[in-house]
Parts: sequence; structure tokens; C-alpha cells
Amino acid sequence: MKIAFKVFSVLLIIWSAVEIIVGALLIFATDKLFELAGEAGIAVGSLGAAGMLISVVGVIVVVIAALMLFTGINGLRGRMEKCRKFALGFLIVAAVNFILAIVQDSNTASAFLQVLFFGVYYFLAKMYMKYDDTY
Repeated sequence: MKIAFKVFSVLLIIWSAVEIIVGALLIFATDKLFELAGEAGIAVGSLGAAGMLISVVGVIVVVIAALMLFTGINGLRGRMEKCRKFALGFLIVAAVNFILAIVQDSNTASAFLQVLFFGVYYFLAKMYMKYDDTY
């Protein structure tokens, strides 16, 4: 149980690092994204409000990824109460994302994988706290 939780904590750290990079790209490269979209024929207009919206989404992605990084590091350090609380929050957010993906008829595979990952992470954190006295 302990080893599986540590592996999931490392995966969470890697996932959060990738999300931080994506969020930073959304914040700092919105003009390039709009140029690429214009070249692909899906231009959305000027950089004004759409650029600000993408920047805000980038900030939200970075904040959530930072919380995921914090959770993964706490998991490696054995601070299980914090991990369990954050994992439950992430599980709820992932479930809402999955429900929205179903309602909008968009791709549900990534949303389902997020629910699965955080469900397993929460279960492992709960079992770690219940059966292991070393945290």
C-alpha cells in the first residue's frame, strides 16, 4: 500500500509539472497561440478579451497544478491528512469535469482517467492512514 501510494505521488508530481508548463504557456504565449490559430484558419479575432480569458485559464491551471505538486510532495513526505483532503477535492473537481464532458458530448476519456487517478489516489491515502502507523 505504501509503495503504491509513493508511486502515485511521483506520478502526481510529474503530472503537475506538465500542467505548470502548459499553464505558463497559456499565460505567456497567448499571442503565439492566436497566430497559430489564425494560420490554421480558426482565428478568433484580436488578442483583447480572448487573450485575457486564456491568460486567466492559464493562471487557474497553474494554481491547480501547484496544489497538485504540493499534494504529491506531501505524499512523498508521508503527510497523509493533507494528501487525503486535497485528493478528495481533486476527486470532486475531476468528477464535475467528467459530468460536464458527458453533458457536452466531448471527449470523456481524459476526464474519466482523471477521476480514476484521483479515486485511486484517495483510496490509497485513506488505506495508508488506516493501516500504516508510520505517517
